[in-house]
Amino acid sequence: MSLVEELTQDHRRMQQTVEQLAQAGIASERADELLRIWRQELVAHLRKEDERLYPALQRRAASDEKVRWTLDFFAKDLGQVSGEVQSFFARLDRGEDRAVLAREYGKLVARLKERIRKEENQLFPEYQRVAGPVAAQKAS
Repeated sequence: MSLVEELTQDHRRMQQTVEQLAQAGIASERADELLRIWRQELVAHLRKEDERLYPALQRRAASDEKVRWTLDFFAKDLGQVSGEVQSFFARLDRGEDRAVLAREYGKLVARLKERIRKEENQLFPEYQRVAGPVAAQKAS
């Protein structure tokens, strides 16, 4: 399985967890388990991007302006999204009111869905262009 296929599969898995949480409700008994799972999925996915996706793109960015621009755009966006995710989980860990967190959760999910769409439509094709057919097909 290629890296892009793995990352896309991660996205689907996270989206399923988010859907389950939406059905259960953030204040439900099952919410804690689903939020724990979602956090683990996010962390594992981001680690995979940090260790395998971004290094290949960064190497190419030195000589490819399109890649450099794409990385700059995604780095800024990721910084914002990461801050929102960390803030949400910090507030959750402090035991803040779930009704208040439910609104924040909804905003965060919408933001992450948009990020996923951008990654799959812009970043992953750029990685495939840069990595070439051999690297894109290689399982790691």
